[in-house]
Amino acid sequence: MNGFEQYFEQRIENDQWDVAPLLYKGLSQTAEQDVIEFESVPLSRKTLGKQVAGFQQWLAERGLHKGDSVAVMLSNTAEHIALLYALMLSGVIWIPVNTKVKGPGVRYIVEHATPSLVIAESEFAEVLADAGIAAGQWVELQNIVL
Repeated sequence: MNGFEQYFEQRIENDQWDVAPLLYKGLSQTAEQDVIEFESVPLSRKTLGKQVAGFQQWLAERGLHKGDSVAVMLSNTAEHIALLYALMLSGVIWIPVNTKVKGPGVRYIVEHATPSLVIAESEFAEVLADAGIAAGQWVELQNIVL
């Protein structure tokens, strides 16, 4: 074990203090209910689960595996939440890129973290270009078809 058990109560059976089993357990439950509310719009477990599975399939189709990394430069949206769940459940490393960071800051993150993929929204195209990340080197969230 990792020693956390002496400080924290066990959350689920065989708790390893990793978020992925908790996400999986939450999405796997059969009771249909809203699990997230974003900007006053509820998101059901079934809907979130479908989005997460769609993102996982999309990532796998691009050859991303456990241990690969993806830089994510997105505004706060329900789709962003589903993407993060998919990354964590797939074992893909999430590299968050603050949407307030510009050129050199973004370049530094991408050069040092060397992500396998960058996912961003179209509104950040100029910021990415200023950071030396060409249009073909990143994927727009809006273009991901689940």
